[in-house]
Amino acid sequence: NYMKGHSPKSAGQLMKLLHNFPDALTYNCLPSGSAKLTEEIQQLVGEEHLKSGVPAATLLLHHMHHTIHEATLESSVYQSNYVEAMHLVEVSHLVGSLGDSVSNADKILRTPVPLSYSRHTSRFLTIWSGTLPLALVGQLGFVTLPVVAITCWCLFGIEEIGHLIEQPFVGDKTSGEKLIWPNNSILAIFPLVRRATDSKPYDIGIPVNNLARNVKEEIKGLAGIAGMAV
Repeated sequence: NYMKGHSPKSAGQLMKLLHNFPDALTYNCLPSGSAKLTEEIQQLVGEEHLKSGVPAATLLLHHMHHTIHEATLESSVYQSNYVEAMHLVEVSHLVGSLGDSVSNADKILRTPVPLSYSRHTSRFLTIWSGTLPLALVGQLGFVTLPVVAITCWCLFGIEEIGHLIEQPFVGDKTSGEKLIWPNNSILAIFPLVRRATDSKPYDIGIPVNNLARNVKEEIKGLAGIAGMAV
């Protein structure tokens, strides 16, 4: 809001870049091919820059820093108004903090569980679970079946949680998207069942699409308070 008074053009451009940043970060967090950049982001950063392989969120941050520099040139009192200079420096530091968030998210995405470890764990659990009834049937009889089922659910659940920790980002549906149910079963009224009918492997974690939508709504609200359009 303070920046708008001295550099209205640059303030509007910075707000537009910030409003599109959550979508760009979502695109970076999700596996390749599971998300698509919006046309507005492509126009802001340029298709030729996207082809270079630099993440869209990083390109937006670069444009943010460039916009802050343009604000210093647009303002007629920047050289003499030290309060304005301090505000722009602080804005630049905040943009740098967003860069740290991009870097941390990229570390999580690009450090998966080694495939050999996952395969070895799955094979060991399968063999152990398959032979467990042989050790218990003599003592538990018919109770062996539910005991083995619960044990397998616990052990294989731990393995799935390990994968989820390594890749917690979820390409979830936003509230505006409609879900198509395969049947009209009464079980579909339960939230967990509805989620399961539309889930994919490891599709339980951080709902990045909905988080991005909520952040964009907050940015839009702040822009409205400042009398700016995004």
